[in-house]
Order: sequence, then C-alpha cells, then structure tokens
Amino acid sequence: MHVPRKLVAVGLGAGLGLCSLDAHADGPSGLVATETVPGGVVALPGITDLVGCSRQGARTRAPVVGRKRNKKKDGWVSRPYVRPLAGVSVWGGSGRQTTSIATAGAEAGVIYRQVGRPVPRWRVNPRVRGQLSSTSGGIAGFHARAGVQAGPWWKHLGLSFGPDVYRDQLLIDRVTLDPVTGMAIPVMGHGRFGPFGLQAGVEPSWFLSGDRPGVDWRNTDAVGFGDEFAYIAGASARVQQMVLGVRWTRRITAMGEGTDWSFNAGFRL
Repeated sequence: MHVPRKLVAVGLGAGLGLCSLDAHADGPSGLVATETVPGGVVALPGITDLVGCSRQGARTRAPVVGRKRNKKKDGWVSRPYVRPLAGVSVWGGSGRQTTSIATAGAEAGVIYRQVGRPVPRWRVNPRVRGQLSSTSGGIAGFHARAGVQAGPWWKHLGLSFGPDVYRDQLLIDRVTLDPVTGMAIPVMGHGRFGPFGLQAGVEPSWFLSGDRPGVDWRNTDAVGFGDEFAYIAGASARVQQMVLGVRWTRRITAMGEGTDWSFNAGFRL
C-alpha cells in the first residue's frame, strides 16, 4: 500500500494559529481526509501520529495515548535488617519486691514481601535474637531465640504468626528462673500508616526441656495458657533507612510477672 501525505502547518501572527492538513491515503479503505483547524489537533484515519499547531504556529506532536504501564511481576522482594535492642525489665509478684534489670541485645533477619499480585500479600520474616540481662552485680540472665514469622498483609493492616525456639534463664532476688528450652508462638496484629507502625498480640510458650515449673492457671488471677504467657504491644517510626521503635511486654511465669520496656533502632541493609 502506498500512502502519500502532505502536512503544512502555518501560524499567522501572535495569538492566531492555523493548521492546514491535506492528506490522501490510497488503500483498500479509500480514505481521504482534508481539514483545516485553528489552533487545534488533527488526527487522520490510517495515520498514527497526532499533529497540531500552537498559537505561535509551532508544529507539535501529541504524546501517544493508550500505552500500558509496566506492572511488577509476581514474585518476592527481600530486605535484610539489623536491630540493636536496649531496655529495662521490672519484675515483681509472688510476694517479692519489685526488681529492675537492664537489658541489651540485638535482632537480625530478613523480611520477604510478596509483590505483583492483589492483596492480601504475604510477608515472611526469619530472624534471630539475643539478649542479656544485668543488675549492679553483673549478668543476671539471657534470652536467645530463632524462628520465622509469616502472615498476610492488606494495604494498612497485617497479621503474623509462627514458631520461635528459645533458650533463657533469669536470676532475680535470689530466685532462679531455671534454664529451659521452649517454643513460643507469637500471634501479632500490625498496622502501618505512612512512616508509623503499631503492633499488638500475645505469645504463649511451652517448655521442651528443663526443670522450670509452668504457670498453674487455676491458682492465678492472670489470663493466659501454656507454660508461660506474654502480652505484647509496640510502636515504631521510619526515618529514611532507620526504624525507631518501642516495645512493651508483660510476661507471666510461675515465679512472678515481669514487665519489659525495650527500645530499638533498626537499620536496613
């Protein structure tokens, strides 16, 4: 098919524009179109370009419409992080005086996020954490754990759950929380609103080995289940590549109850 075409754009004076288009298309459709439009845009059948005139008579080309945006392919993206921790634990109950303990440690892990599909999208967070507790007399205990949290996320809300295997020991007021190996299952609800985040949940745990007694729930006013139980709440704020957070934990054990305030600063790698 042979398509000759002639396009003349003429601008007359400031503030007056004239576009004259004379086009002839020889083809199966036999289309012929000739149009003169003041200061407008002309599109011809069989011609894909849109050509117009400005009021100064300059020849312009309109952008091509209907181009599809590139969408993210289905898959996963990952973000490793390191999160130093520092805080204080206050223990009391079972007829004992309140005792304050300093804590310090760190958490490291990777957050995997699902992309390129409708919500809910899943997030998976394998991680390890270690923490030491100390008093004026020296090291009072430790807590180490490793596990995976996973769950669905919508636009602003999410849910996570999964097993953590831990090992810990604590000595307070001459009372030892004997070393045990246990399994905890945190169940957390999350909210993300711009740079701010909220979380709250519960964490029952069961002992796998060790001589520490579990909580007798029939003889306590606390609400929970398992060998030990914890209530958790926290908040965070994202500042560029760093996340600042605070976390409150209420832990119920057979030897008493402890309240832990932990402050952290997470760094994305």
